[in-house]
Amino acid sequence: MLFTKDQNQYVGNLVIIVLVTLAIFLVAMSFNAFKSSRYIGTGGDVPNTLTFSGESEVRIQPDMATISFSFEKESDVVADAQEFVSEKISSTLKSLDSLGIKEKDIRTSSYNTNPRYDWNDGEQKLKGYVVSQSVDVIIRDISKTNAVVALLGEMGVTNLSGPYFDVEDKESYERLARKEAINAARAKAEELADDLGVKLIRIVSFNEGGNDTSYPQPYMTARNEMVSMDAAGAPKASPEIPIGENVVTANVTITYEIQ
Repeated sequence: MLFTKDQNQYVGNLVIIVLVTLAIFLVAMSFNAFKSSRYIGTGGDVPNTLTFSGESEVRIQPDMATISFSFEKESDVVADAQEFVSEKISSTLKSLDSLGIKEKDIRTSSYNTNPRYDWNDGEQKLKGYVVSQSVDVIIRDISKTNAVVALLGEMGVTNLSGPYFDVEDKESYERLARKEAINAARAKAEELADDLGVKLIRIVSFNEGGNDTSYPQPYMTARNEMVSMDAAGAPKASPEIPIGENVVTANVTITYEIQ
């Protein structure tokens, strides 16, 4: 089909208009995409945010203690050393039972048998065997801590570690500390938002930290309190264990979107 000169000019003008319109549309789309993605890697508007921290400290009176003790014996024969340690452990467990310590709160943490050597003229020679047994004890009636420590001393334990004071229902105090720290961060956020004349829209991130400490560190001092008599009939000093207090801390960081 042949077009006249005027028709050819009309079609050419129409094509130019379409191409120009398409070019304007593409430029507009590119500009909008660039505007909505101001940072590389973002898929939309980045919200305005403010970040706040909150801290809390909850002091607790301990209600339980843990003590670890061990007996150790060296002998030429393993069986002799084992028998000695077993008798000591058995006697100690009976005495702990008389103080009201439950069987479920007593646990063997380790039992070891090791050879011991001497060096003579550059040669290693077997000297004997060392048998040891370590036991952990939980004291749920914390008022009995001094009595337990005194008892273990009387039984002649080889090593004694503790007491370490703790709280049985620790999770509830950790939750309380976290709640107080969140409230502290929220109060800061609301105060600053009011000063700046902005609104807190929602929480966009939350981080938590904290720890549990006890102080003062437990130690033993001698008091002139008669708990038993020694071989000469003189009074023995009773150990006194300061309980102190435990401190549970919480630290939170909260980021709010603002408007």
